[in-house]
Amino acid sequence: MTQGAKATATHRNVTAAHDARTADRSPPTTPDPRARTAGTHPAPQRVNGTIVRPTKKQLRIIRTQGARAAKEARTQEAANAQIQKEDKARNNNSRKRPATEPTAPNHTTALQLAHEQGCDIVCIQEPWVETGTKTQNHPAYECSSPVESWNNPDTVLEERPRVLTYTRKTTRLRVCRHRTIPSRDILWISVNDIKILNVYRAPGTDEVVDYVISLAPHPGTIIGGDFNAYHHTFEPGVDNRYRGEEIAEWAATTGAAFIGEPGVATHAAGHVLDLTFSNIPFTRTVVRADLDNGSDHLPLITTIPGRGTPPPERQLYHVPDGNLERFAGLMRTAVMTLPDVQSIRSPKELDEYAATLTKLFDAAIEAAGHPPRQGQRGAPWWTVECARERHRWLKEDRTPEGRKRFQNTVRQAKRKYWTQIIDEVKDDKDLYRIVGWHKLEPRLKSPPLQTDGVTIEDPLEKAEALRRALLDRFDPSDDLEYDPLDPQHWHGCERIPWSTSLSEEETEHNTIRVSSTSPGKDQVTVRLLKACWQHVGPLIHGLYCKCLHLNHFPTVWKTAEVVMLPKGGKRDKSSPRSWRPIALLSHSRLESSATSTWGRHLDAPPWTSWHP
Repeated sequence: MTQGAKATATHRNVTAAHDARTADRSPPTTPDPRARTAGTHPAPQRVNGTIVRPTKKQLRIIRTQGARAAKEARTQEAANAQIQKEDKARNNNSRKRPATEPTAPNHTTALQLAHEQGCDIVCIQEPWVETGTKTQNHPAYECSSPVESWNNPDTVLEERPRVLTYTRKTTRLRVCRHRTIPSRDILWISVNDIKILNVYRAPGTDEVVDYVISLAPHPGTIIGGDFNAYHHTFEPGVDNRYRGEEIAEWAATTGAAFIGEPGVATHAAGHVLDLTFSNIPFTRTVVRADLDNGSDHLPLITTIPGRGTPPPERQLYHVPDGNLERFAGLMRTAVMTLPDVQSIRSPKELDEYAATLTKLFDAAIEAAGHPPRQGQRGAPWWTVECARERHRWLKEDRTPEGRKRFQNTVRQAKRKYWTQIIDEVKDDKDLYRIVGWHKLEPRLKSPPLQTDGVTIEDPLEKAEALRRALLDRFDPSDDLEYDPLDPQHWHGCERIPWSTSLSEEETEHNTIRVSSTSPGKDQVTVRLLKACWQHVGPLIHGLYCKCLHLNHFPTVWKTAEVVMLPKGGKRDKSSPRSWRPIALLSHSRLESSATSTWGRHLDAPPWTSWHP
């Protein structure tokens, strides 16, 4: 388990309705007890006016066979009545169950338990959702949905997704969502080139089964979910119903073998309804009753050998607060090895000096920091009381009342956590963040892009498509035909005032007194600069002045990381126009300092209007 990537098929279905076609639901004809004996032992007949009656031996055989046939008929009638009763109850539950709060604790508990087990992928069927494109989230996971939004209160039950797939937030996983048929019951994703299909088959429908049995799975595929089908391959001794035979035949002919545990119930009623198929060698799925989250379906854990094809990992480091003093000491020692900044005489020397300083920052961050623990943070509201009440329900009070008490404990823990966050507001910044919770966009993984009629799914290809669509819209042909500052065309003042000097106060204000904390490629944040400013401040001030004096911006500081952020109010995230590029520069704030000093020394020229 510890060697492979683990994926949970946390089949968290609130309903357990079986799917059936009309023909499957009609009860079989009840056998007539008399039909078993009529052919061999006919009724008494009149021969030549005389009634010929059966002998005592024949009557004994007739009575024995008739009693046996009647018993079989009563047993069959009882079985058919029970099946119809279960189907009716489950269909009623499916129609009546709204997407309301009582199921939210099951959903959130499933995510927390999966996180504690170290699962990389969590597949959930029949999740908890609410109007406004809301569902349950977890700090360690990103959520993918087959539906982009569900905002209409009147149609939320028809629009809501019935499958969600969560993937762990880590650079070791390259996640790609695929666009298939428009269905809220089917969701394809790829994780490190391993294709995973999450399905939910609703009662009375055939769409999901028709889609699955039409597939010819590529190598490295896993298909799992709630199929609501019966077959003796999955559950020995059960009658083949609800298209279970077609599913078993498809698995046998395509090589997508059933990798679950035959006969081990996945539902509280004692049947195997949740199925997992795969053509990856040595992949297996087990039922984990010990991870019960309060649903009527038990969790399944699928173990995949290896981790597929992981992406190239970029090693990033985080300096914790306890190591800031050590980081400052490393930078103090490092800058002592640099020559005097006043010795710089040319743009080439300026480039080399800035590059050396950037390398010193990188070395100090690596020495004082450690790789960030991505996807390792659990749900902050999951308390000791939640774990204790769940253990009590599983081990001591396995009753509906015990489960309800556990769910109420989870609900109260979440409410208490958020109430405490609100009560601890100290300043306007905290208040602004809390108010922003009500305006947050749904935290769903971005869908495939649609550009020029082409669907783009791979993350790297999506990044390249956004770059072309948003950043390469202009070319040299869009340049001005002439330089407006050329003396032949310029008729303003003779020169623009320009100063090549900066005060230390201006440098400090524009470098470490700013609100932006997003680092660029060099990962040097304002927080780190503040920690070592007493050692590097004079050096950076002199370097900025040299840049202004030589009229040169160091090459190493020109590289920016471009992050695409979704625009607010844009629902179609598949369009490049729904994304806004944000450039994250390196730790240099030279451009801010230059703008500040330029504005300070620039007098109002005749070609502008001044509004005090």
